[in-house]
Amino acid sequence: MIRLPAMFAYRNRGFTLLEVLAAVSILSIALLVIARLFSGGSRAIFSSQDHVSVAVRTDIRMREVLCEDLSIEKAWSEITDEGYRLDASIKETLAERTAGLPMKLMEITVSIHRPEAPGKKSFTLKTMRLIKGGRQSSVVSPQ
Repeated sequence: MIRLPAMFAYRNRGFTLLEVLAAVSILSIALLVIARLFSGGSRAIFSSQDHVSVAVRTDIRMREVLCEDLSIEKAWSEITDEGYRLDASIKETLAERTAGLPMKLMEITVSIHRPEAPGKKSFTLKTMRLIKGGRQSSVVSPQ
């Protein structure tokens, strides 16, 4: 049987305290980095979930406004049950371009403001709708 020299004999007894401490510190640093990545990802998920929720609320309210009478210019604000401030407006736009036509172009804007968000962020949707009638036409139609 071959015997190892005395200087290599300690290797068969296990790890030294210094080796164990180095391995534990490297493992803890790796776990800390992984934990920070997961917490950042979950924070982004919650933030995007809130943003999508506000976008859906704004879209629903825009659809409700589009079902109303759009021939009258008006603007209003309301507070939702969840504490959001909603601003809506219906106004005529490009009146000089539609002056001779029997129709007018209305711009509809709906904004939701989140009071608890940092920087008081808001979400705004705009659209336009062509409304027939509503003004006297200078064009004479044959009878």
